[in-house]
Amino acid sequence: MLKIIRELQFWAPVGARIVAEVIIGLMELDPNSFMAMNRFWSPVDGLGEGVKGGGDMLTYSA
Repeated sequence: MLKIIRELQFWAPVGARIVAEVIIGLMELDPNSFMAMNRFWSPVDGLGEGVKGGGDMLTYSA
């Protein structure tokens, strides 16, 4: 059992990286995603006038 736990601890970061890269790749390929629309967008740029926080972002995107 201890061997299995050690192996899981080793592979957990690798699995997380694979899952993250797959999700990012799918978002880049989706023509409607924010990543495909403007590859140079940064959170510092903001979303638009009057958008200041998380609640504003949800309202803006709806």
